[in-house]
Amino acid sequence: MKKYLIYTLPIFTILGVSLFFWQFYQTKAKAARVESEILKELSAQDIRSILTSSPATATIADEPESQRLFLKGLREYLALAAEARREGLADDPRFTLNFEYKKALLLADAFEQRSLTNKNGPLNPSPTDMELFWSDSSNETKFRETMKAIASIQQDVEKQRGSDIVVPGLTGEAMEKARRNFSRAHILAAKAKAESDFVDSREIQLRLKILEAGILSSDFLCKHWAANITATEAEMQTYLADHPEYHAGRKEDLAKNLLSRIKAGEDFASIARAESEDRTSKLNGGLYENISTDLVWPEVEKAALSMESGNVFPELIKTNTGFHIVKLERKAAEKGDGKGGVKFSFRHILIQFAFEDPHHHVPEVPAPFVDARTIAKKAIETQKRDLFVSSVLARAGIIVPESL
Repeated sequence: MKKYLIYTLPIFTILGVSLFFWQFYQTKAKAARVESEILKELSAQDIRSILTSSPATATIADEPESQRLFLKGLREYLALAAEARREGLADDPRFTLNFEYKKALLLADAFEQRSLTNKNGPLNPSPTDMELFWSDSSNETKFRETMKAIASIQQDVEKQRGSDIVVPGLTGEAMEKARRNFSRAHILAAKAKAESDFVDSREIQLRLKILEAGILSSDFLCKHWAANITATEAEMQTYLADHPEYHAGRKEDLAKNLLSRIKAGEDFASIARAESEDRTSKLNGGLYENISTDLVWPEVEKAALSMESGNVFPELIKTNTGFHIVKLERKAAEKGDGKGGVKFSFRHILIQFAFEDPHHHVPEVPAPFVDARTIAKKAIETQKRDLFVSSVLARAGIIVPESL
C-alpha cells in the first residue's frame, strides 16, 4: 500500500498542477479573446462616416449640441458594453437571439437604403420569398425563440426597476406584424450578406459593433440597476423634503390663490390661459362649449349646473384629477331629446395634483404630469446612474473624440 502511494502521489500531483496551469491558460485565453472583441476606439472619421450613412443620423454630424450628446452616449455605450463582455453577458443565449435579430434589421434597412440611394426603389420581399422563408420550420422556431427572449429581457428590465408591469406575449395583429418584420429582416439581410463588398465594408461592420454595444450596455445596466441605481425610500423622502415645490399642499394653495384673484375681478379666461393645467382647454381660456351631461368630471358638472350663467362657483371643486375653478357661461335644454337633457358651456381652471415632469426633454412634446414620488425617483436614479456610468468610464479605457 505504501509503495502504491509512493508511485501514485507524484502522478496525481503532476496531474493537479497540469490541470491548474491548463485552467489558468484557458482563463487567460478567454480573457484575451474577450478583450479582442471589445470596440475600444473610434476615430472622428469613423464616426462621421457612420452618421452620414443614414438619413436618420446625417444631421447629427453638423449640429454641435446633437453631436456632443451623441458622442457622450457613444462613449457610454462602448464602456458599458466592454464591462458587459468581461462579465460574460455576451454569452447569454437571450443576448445572442436579440442581437441576431437586431443585426438582421440593421442589414435589411442599410441594404434597402442603398437601393433607394441608387434609385432602385424599396426592397420588399415577394410573397414567394415570404412563403419560402416560413416553409422552413427552423425559421418558425427561431422567430418564437427570439420573441420569447426579447419579452424576457423586457420583463427583466421592469423587474430590476421595481415595476410590477407584466410584459404581454404577442397576439393577434401584433403577432402578425412581428412575423412580417422578422421575415422581411432576415430575407433582406440574407441578400445583403451575399454581397461581401457591402456587408464587409468598414462602415457596416462599425455600425454592427455599435449596435452590439448598445444592446450589451442595456443588458449591463439592467443587471446592475437594482443594486447600484434604484432609488431607496429614504433617498426619495430626503429629496422631497429638500424640494418643497413638490409638496402636496402647494397645488391647493396655488388653486386658492387663483380663485381669490378671480373673485377680485381678474379675467377668468386670461388666468386660465396662463395657469390652467388642462391642456385640452387651456388655449381657449378654459372653455368647454356645448357639452352634454355625463361627459366631464361629475363634480364639475354638478357645480356648473347649480349656477346661473356668468357666475363663478365660490369654492374649489376637488376631483380625482385635481382642483377646479368653474365659471358657467350658459346652459340650455337639449332640443327634442325628450329626456330633459341639458347642454352647457363653461370655463374652468384645473390645477392638477400631479406636477409637470422636469426631466422630460423631448422638443415640441409637452411634459407629462406625474406624481411627486415619480419625480423624486427619476431625479435620484438619474444622478446615481450618472455616477455609476462615470465609474465604469474611468476604468474602461474607451477612446472617442470630443468633437467631429
